[in-house]
Amino acid sequence: MNFLIFILLMSFLSCQQRKATDNVEPVAKGDYFELGKEYVHMIPDSLRTAEQQAVYDKLQKELPRILGEHVMVEDSLLVFKMARDEFEGTGLPSQYYDLVLKDIQNINYFSISGKFHDQSLEEIWDDGKYYKALIEQNAGENK
Repeated sequence: MNFLIFILLMSFLSCQQRKATDNVEPVAKGDYFELGKEYVHMIPDSLRTAEQQAVYDKLQKELPRILGEHVMVEDSLLVFKMARDEFEGTGLPSQYYDLVLKDIQNINYFSISGKFHDQSLEEIWDDGKYYKALIEQNAGENK
């Protein structure tokens, strides 16, 4: 369940700069993950080291907050309003900042290409409501 939530989190992300809608292209599958970088969410629970598990736990805690507070819809596209240095200040690995940008670029592409059918990103994103609820749920579990 945690892995599914994490994948959903990663899928609703945005580009650092808004691109013109006619220039939005999907991220090529081969360009999605960077060689030589570790992606702890892809390591099975039973194989993670204690350090990797700590990063994974931090991702699960921080990513919903980051998405809920820093991703918004502008001109019918998702936009990530967080600088790389601010993201790195949360203690999360920088490769996840890049994944957020790539996911948002893909979401924007699917939106403008009509793959969301009649639903707009404003309706789907709903001001980050899903992530804000997840933050509250996690806060309740940590008490």
